[in-house]
Amino acid sequence: MGYYTYYSLTMIGEEKDIGKAKKDAKQDKNECLSCLLNEQFIEAKWYDFHTEFEAFAKKHPKVLFIVCGDGEEPEDLWEERFKGNQVEYHSVTMPPFTNPELLLPDEKENN
Repeated sequence: MGYYTYYSLTMIGEEKDIGKAKKDAKQDKNECLSCLLNEQFIEAKWYDFHTEFEAFAKKHPKVLFIVCGDGEEPEDLWEERFKGNQVEYHSVTMPPFTNPELLLPDEKENN
């Protein structure tokens, strides 16, 4: 089933290398990859994002790809960076609210 994630992309590198990556993505059969590289923002159900993007980044080792994801679940906020064979992933966790006047009913139950 899956759910939608908003993906945004920043590419850092020389224009010729970024241009080559965009061109290669347009020729790729992966619609999500092509859209993300050429539009820098998509909303998609991309089940194999990590595997597919990691393989693509290996083909373009001179470009740093920074992909941010914001999923349907509140705690699904992350950033993943790819450059050649290097990959690093970080998720963001929001600290809980503590002011009793600002808590939602289910948050009050958990405190």
